[in-house]
Amino acid sequence: MGIKEIAQFILAVSLVATAGSANADELASPCKGNPEIASKIVGKCFMVRGRANYANGIPFRLWIVGTHRIVAPTNIPPKVADYLDLGVPAFDVVVFGDYEICPIEKDIPGWMRSVCIESATHLKATKWDGKPVRLPQ
Repeated sequence: MGIKEIAQFILAVSLVATAGSANADELASPCKGNPEIASKIVGKCFMVRGRANYANGIPFRLWIVGTHRIVAPTNIPPKVADYLDLGVPAFDVVVFGDYEICPIEKDIPGWMRSVCIESATHLKATKWDGKPVRLPQ
């Protein structure tokens, strides 16, 4: 099982675990609208420009552009996953965008912080070499 499959499995398990208690409004708000996640949020949600990608170790990462900061999202927005799944090999695609993230852990300098992605907009997927990636029609 590759890293992409592991990330998808973890996401699927977390979705199944919360699906029984979620209504339509909560599904539209994966962090603030999900009581299990909302109770873990330790600060205000905020917007960042970031690059999402699959990687070794922490299967899904989000680099905050203009910093040395990488955070570990607990969820993958469906549209971001659609782009990342186009990578062959799995690590070949990155997705830049504006991400609203909600901190699940307090910030400790030098440590990767767990976050929940509330929303992802203005997405642009590329291969590592900069060539654009488009979803099939």
